[in-house]
Amino acid sequence: MIASANAGVYPCHVYFDEAESEITVAGYGGTLSRFRLEADGRVTPMGLVQHETFLKGSMVNAQRQEKPHVHFFSSWGDDEDFGIAVDLGADALVAYKTGELRAPAGGNAIQTIRGGPRHAARHPFLRGMGYVCTELSNKLFRFSVL
Repeated sequence: MIASANAGVYPCHVYFDEAESEITVAGYGGTLSRFRLEADGRVTPMGLVQHETFLKGSMVNAQRQEKPHVHFFSSWGDDEDFGIAVDLGADALVAYKTGELRAPAGGNAIQTIRGGPRHAARHPFLRGMGYVCTELSNKLFRFSVL
C-alpha cells in the first residue's frame, strides 16, 4: 500500500528526526515542510514554510538561482535542538528550532554561503561547527552556527 501527503514544491530531500518522531522535507521549489510520524506509520502535516517569503534568489548564477531552492535539512546542535536548511538558490543556511517551522523573524539565523550551497554536515564533536559543499562554485566551506 502506498499513501501520500503534500511534501511541498519539488521535494528532493527527506530527514527523519527519531527523537521527535518528525519528518522534514526540503523542496527544490523553496519549501520546507514538517510532518509528525504517527505510531501506525501515517504522517500528519505540522507546517510548511516558503523561503520566498523572506529570502530572494542570489542571482550570482541567474539561471540557477532565480529564487530559493531548498536542497537539504538536518538536525543540528548537541541536543539536536535546532535544524539547518540549505538553500542553493538563496546562497543561505537557515536555522529552525526543533518543532517549529516559521520564518526567521522568530529568532532563526540566516548565514550566507556563496556558490550555491547544496549539502551540510556537522563536525562530529565541535559544537556548532559544520561544513557545507557548494554546487555552483565547487568549494567546501567551514561554518559555525553559534
